[in-house]
Parts: sequence; structure tokens; C-alpha cells
Amino acid sequence: MIKNIFFFLAISFCAFLIAPTTYACDPLGCLFSGHKQDALILGEVVSEVGDTRDIKIIFVFPQSQVRSLKDGNNIPVGDISKTINFTEEETKTITVGKKYLMSLHKSDNFYIPAWGIYEITGTNYSDAKLVKNKTIDDEALQIFINSGGTEKDFAFYYSGDKPVLIRNVVRPEAPETKEKSIFMIIAIFTASIIWFITAGILFFNPIVDKQYRKEENIPGVRSLPQSAKTIGKILIAIFIQVTLWAYVYSIISPSLIGDKLTKGTIFGLIIVGLKIIPRDIDRLLLTTYPKKRMTIEFVIGIICSFAVGITFGYLL
Repeated sequence: MIKNIFFFLAISFCAFLIAPTTYACDPLGCLFSGHKQDALILGEVVSEVGDTRDIKIIFVFPQSQVRSLKDGNNIPVGDISKTINFTEEETKTITVGKKYLMSLHKSDNFYIPAWGIYEITGTNYSDAKLVKNKTIDDEALQIFINSGGTEKDFAFYYSGDKPVLIRNVVRPEAPETKEKSIFMIIAIFTASIIWFITAGILFFNPIVDKQYRKEENIPGVRSLPQSAKTIGKILIAIFIQVTLWAYVYSIISPSLIGDKLTKGTIFGLIIVGLKIIPRDIDRLLLTTYPKKRMTIEFVIGIICSFAVGITFGYLL
């Protein structure tokens, strides 16, 4: 039984290796990539007989598979009425003197339409302009033509209801993303300042300050000098924490319920639960840190947590 299973897997693997490669692409994607396309040219119609047009080549794109084609060559293109992006009636407008981007298959001694024919104006690929340039596909095709076929990697994404073209698969920053970044920076600085001022008022008012300093000389307490350097360290510590909490809030805020105040209050509870309570449980059980001092820091920590949360609720 096991041998049969291994034999089946081996046969399946070999079949996978030797299976013919298949391709799938939309007409414009196939035109850009050269898939099943013998020639991609800019050309001018110099004569017409029935459903055939004699085309003078202006430019040969690198997506062409027939390497013998050169600028200035004349080639016959038949079955014009079967062009996929024209109706049969519209193909009658492909007339002498007009210029086109043509995706073509080779069939015996002449060519037939492949992935579309597009009318242009201009004298070469660099100044060619699509006569019809209304859609985002047309925008991509225009860029492709003017690059001489070198810029061919495009994608689309939606910014609101309008599709946005991505060139060379580099996603442009949407306006709403820039706006969010600005609000994020404002929220971080605002919350940091509010935390610093709130903590300063609560710690250094005469009543609390007197009680807080009573236990300064107890072992396990590190007293920092009241200096500009200490203030700088406090500000840096606050800024780093607020930045991290802002990032967390930006991720979970869509899941928070209620209005701005409610969301901010909920997030304040999250900060208390993840930062203040675990910190003081450790200090209570594992250190000799003085209880009165710990209680003051615990209460002020909760107040500052809600101040930060509510600031985020209104600004983010």
C-alpha cells in the first residue's frame, strides 16, 4: 500500500514537471508582455483593399517576436474587421493616412490583429498620443507607448471610488494615507505633552510632593536630581511609550466600539491593564519599593493612561 502511494506521488510529480506551461492574461496585459504576439508596431496605413491594409512601420516594439521587422518596412495586415477592440463598422475607419499601434499575429505571408489596434497621432513612439485616452487602461497604454515598450509593469488600486494607476509596481501614497500620518504625528506630540504636564501637576503639587518625598531615602528608591537632564530623560521615555501606544491604537481602533470619548476611555483601560497593573504587581510582590510611593505612582499612572487614550480617541 505504501509503495503504491509513493509510486502515485512520483508519477504526479513527474507529470507536474513535464506539463505544458499555460498562460492567462487580459488583452492589454498580453500586449505589454508580448504573449502570443508576433509583432507590436506603430504604423501608418498607406493603402487599403477590402479587409486588408498595407502598413508602413514607424517603430517596432521590443515585444515583437519577429526580429526581421525594421522601421520603414511595409507589411500587409488582413482580417482588419476581426480586431478585438473595434466593431466591424468601426474597422472601416482604419483608413489611409492614419497611424496606429498594432498588436499582430503572423499568418503565412501577412499579419492579422492580435490584442488590439489603437489610433495614434505623432511621428514616433516618444511623441505618439492615443486619439482615445479616457480610461485608466488608456493611461497605462500611453505610458507604455512613450517609453518605447520598456515601461510595462502596471497595476491598479482604488483610492475611494477612483482607480489609481501604479507605475513599475510602486504604490503611490494615497492622500488619505498622508492625512493619517499627519494626524498620527500630531496625536503623538499632543499626548506626550499632556502626559508630561498632567504628571508634573499631579506629582509636584505641594500636597502630593510632600508625601512622595517622604520615602525618597528608603532602599530600593532611586532619586533623580531635579535638572534639565532629568526632564529630558522623562520626555524621551514618555515620547517612546506614546509612539508605541499610538501604533497599537491605530491597529486596534477599528475594533473599538462607541464614540471618540468611549474609544479613548477603552484604550486608556487597555494601557492600565497592560502597563500599570502588571508593573505594580511585580513591584508589590518582588521588591521592597515603598507602598505609599507606589500608590501615588499607581493613581497618577492610571490618570495619565486615560489622558493618552482619550487624546488618541479624538485625534486618531
